[in-house]
Amino acid sequence: MGWTKEQRREYMRKYRLNPENKKKANDLSNKYYQDNKSKVLVNQRQRHKVLREDLIEKLGSECVKCGSKENLEFNHIDPLDKTTEVCYTHLMANTDEYKKCELLCKTCHKKHTSAENYLMRKYWLENVSLEVRRQLIDEHTKSDAI
Repeated sequence: MGWTKEQRREYMRKYRLNPENKKKANDLSNKYYQDNKSKVLVNQRQRHKVLREDLIEKLGSECVKCGSKENLEFNHIDPLDKTTEVCYTHLMANTDEYKKCELLCKTCHKKHTSAENYLMRKYWLENVSLEVRRQLIDEHTKSDAI
């Protein structure tokens, strides 16, 4: 009987604690990547696509502003509550970061981010509650200022 995925992961974690083993494992990993680059990239893209579709489904599959189902993007509800600056799909899925997000179509996301950045620069809204920030952003987005 073989090892489970968790047992293999734990063994490799302990194995890599030794600096010599870590270098060997990294060298082997790099060699495998170079020898199988196209296959690895196809698998990565496929995993990313599946994870992204799963997260979109969990968040309702439509833009919260206009209801569009096309060109959906993740938007942090409270940008000050981000765990990481860049939202990689696998990190969002593994850390429940997606629960801090909402779906916006590309157009709505661009308007929202523009308004958010403008108001943050103009009023230093870090000290303002999330509800007030959201209200100001919505008002600014609906105006002709953008």
